Amino acid sequence: VVMDAASVVIDLGRKRRFSGAARAALLLQNQTCVFAGCTTKSMYGQGDHTMEHSKGGATNPANGDILCPHHNRFKNRGFRVARGPDGHWHTYRPDGTELGQPDHPPD
Repeated sequence: VVMDAASVVIDLGRKRRFSGAARAALLLQNQTCVFAGCTTKSMYGQGDHTMEHSKGGATNPANGDILCPHHNRFKNRGFRVARGPDGHWHTYRPDGTELGQPDHPPD
C-alpha cells in the first residue's frame, strides 16, 4: 500500500479493485467513460486496469481508467483503451485499428 503526503492510499499494489482514494483519483482524472465517443459520467463508471490486473497491472491511478458498465464489457470482446503520450485516451478494436478520434483530453 502506498500513501501520499496526507496519508491517503493511492496505490493498492496487487489489490484487485479500485476503491477509496484510488477510485477518487480515477474520478478526478476522467470526467466521463474513456471509451471513444461515450459521454457517461465517470461517477457511474467502473474503475478499470489499463494493463490487466491478471497480467501484472497495478491497482493505482497511473494504471487506471473509468469505463461505464456497458463499455467495460467490451474488453471481453477484445476492445481496449490506452492513454497516449499526449494524455488523450484511444480506443482500439480487436483487430488493432483505432475506433473514433481521441476525444478525452487530460483533465
